[in-house]
Amino acid sequence: MKKILFTTAICMMGLVGCSKSEEQKTTNTENTIQPTIAQESPAAKEKTDEEKGLERLLANKTLPEAIAMIKPEMSDEFDALPPAAGLMAVWMENYKTKIGDIQAIESTTRGQILKDSFNERGKKYCVHGQIVEIQVDRSGGFPVYHAGIVSNYTDVTRVLAVGSTGSLTANSKGTFCGVVIGKIGFTNSVGGTTSAPYIVGMFDLPANR
Repeated sequence: MKKILFTTAICMMGLVGCSKSEEQKTTNTENTIQPTIAQESPAAKEKTDEEKGLERLLANKTLPEAIAMIKPEMSDEFDALPPAAGLMAVWMENYKTKIGDIQAIESTTRGQILKDSFNERGKKYCVHGQIVEIQVDRSGGFPVYHAGIVSNYTDVTRVLAVGSTGSLTANSKGTFCGVVIGKIGFTNSVGGTTSAPYIVGMFDLPANR
C-alpha cells in the first residue's frame, strides 16, 4: 500500500485549487502593483493551498459533517490508497475521535460494500478477525497504521487505523470499526486479485473508547 500523501489528497479532493500553471499565475501590468505591496506585509501573507484545504476540512466539527464533506470524493482503488482515506484520518486525529463516535453512525455489511460500494460509502463497518499485517505510516505527521484483517478464514478487509493499536501485531486478533471509504482491489499471494472493503477508523481497545 502506498503511504499517505496528505497534501496530494487535499488537492485531489478538490478542496482547493492546488495546481495552477504559470500562465494562470501571470497577471497584466496594471494588476501587479497591489500584489507586490501585499507580499511586503507579513500580516497579509496568503495562506497556502494546503492550509486552506485543511481549514475547510477541519471546520467540520462532527464526524457526520466530516463524512458528508469527504463522501463525494470517496472511491474504489486498485493497489492504491484512496485519497479520501488520508483526509478522514486527518480529521479523526485532529478531533481525537473515539470508537463510540464511529459506532453511532449508520452501519453496513461486508456483502453490501462488495456488491455496491457507492451506496455504502460513509457508513460504519465493524469486523473481527486476525490481523495478517500491520505497518505504521508517519507521513502525515502522526502515526496511522495500514493493516489487513481476515475473518471467516478468507474474507479480507483493508483498514487505516488511527488512535491506539496497543500491543496488536500481525497474527493478533481484534475488532475494528471504521468509516467505509469504498473497496480496494489488490494482487494476492497466488497471483490473482482480491476485493476488500476499505475503512478508516480504529481498533476496539480501551484507549480508543
